[in-house]
Amino acid sequence: MNPKSSLGVRRWRCKVISHRESGIGHWALGIGNWLFSLSLPSGAYYFGV
Repeated sequence: MNPKSSLGVRRWRCKVISHRESGIGHWALGIGNWLFSLSLPSGAYYFGV
C-alpha cells in the first residue's frame, strides 16, 4: 500500500472530524497541523499548509 495514499485518507478523515467538531477541538487540530508543518519540511506538503 502506498504510504502517501494512506496519508491522504488520514488527512481526509481529519477534515471530516474537524467539520463535525467545534470550538477548542477544531482549534487544537489546526494548531497541531501547524506545529507539525513547522517541525517537518514535508509536513506542509502533507497537510496542504
